Amino acid sequence: MPRLIWFILTRFLTGFALGCITGMLIWQLQISGLGSGMDSSNSFIARGLFMYFFASTMGIGYMATALWIETSE
Repeated sequence: MPRLIWFILTRFLTGFALGCITGMLIWQLQISGLGSGMDSSNSFIARGLFMYFFASTMGIGYMATALWIETSE
């Protein structure tokens, strides 16, 4: 696999994993803990979308930052 593709995949997946963990923690500690009714079994789609959007945003940000730092040297 070419080095650029490997670089992009590893950085994006690392950021995605960090974002997924952070999104899950934010959901558990802040959103479902406020008594908003979002902790019921009907909120699995909302929880999944929140974690996906949080993780994909952090994945793209981590990848872009790593690419910026790598090319500026």
